Amino acid sequence: MSKEPQEIEKLNPDEEVGKKRKIVFWSMIATGIGVIVVIALLLIFLLPKDEKFDIDLGSNVSVEDGTLTGEGSYKKGDSVTIVAEDIDGYRFIGWSYGGNIISTDKEYTFQINEENEGEYTANYAKEYNIDIQSGSLTVAIVDNKTNAIENENIEFTVEPNSDYRLIEVKVNNEILQAQDGKYSFAMPAENVTIDVTYSQLFDISVTSEHGTVSITDNKTEAIANENVSFTITPE
Repeated sequence: MSKEPQEIEKLNPDEEVGKKRKIVFWSMIATGIGVIVVIALLLIFLLPKDEKFDIDLGSNVSVEDGTLTGEGSYKKGDSVTIVAEDIDGYRFIGWSYGGNIISTDKEYTFQINEENEGEYTANYAKEYNIDIQSGSLTVAIVDNKTNAIENENIEFTVEPNSDYRLIEVKVNNEILQAQDGKYSFAMPAENVTIDVTYSQLFDISVTSEHGTVSITDNKTEAIANENVSFTITPE
């Protein structure tokens, strides 16, 4: 039997070169992409990044939204300003950080770094009212205070009036004694009333047709029910 000659498929030289070029081209593309990925990863992990520091704000009393401002995330070296607004019935006494008061100003500015990030607390103290019951006499409180916080020193005077005699001064029914003409007390954790007791003064007139009248202590005036003693020396 005759054998048919087998044909061996041969690539066209031009087609073979084209395939090789494509392989080289895509290899270069893949290599380039790999290099870009490596460079990107190096940039992500090796280049210095901007450090971020968080500032959180809190208070020792319940506050409404917007009362405290300045909370957020900052870059190292940024200027941070935290602000505490007034609250009815309370007095702002200071910002604290790490348990220590760092400023008594409601607006506090500092530069952020790793040593002062974290939570800042706005501290408030409840204010209590000061009521005055003094009638015809005038009570003058230093700095014209009408309220105060617990343990705050309150100092006042009772202005003299030639028509009245001061009997006693009480704060919440506790008698106060004046020191160098001034009264003072530490504000309790409650509202207080300064109560001034006084009596009207009446003139004492002396007339004598025969002899002289000597009033004990040379009194020229007295309050109602006050004992007045005198002696009469005949001519």
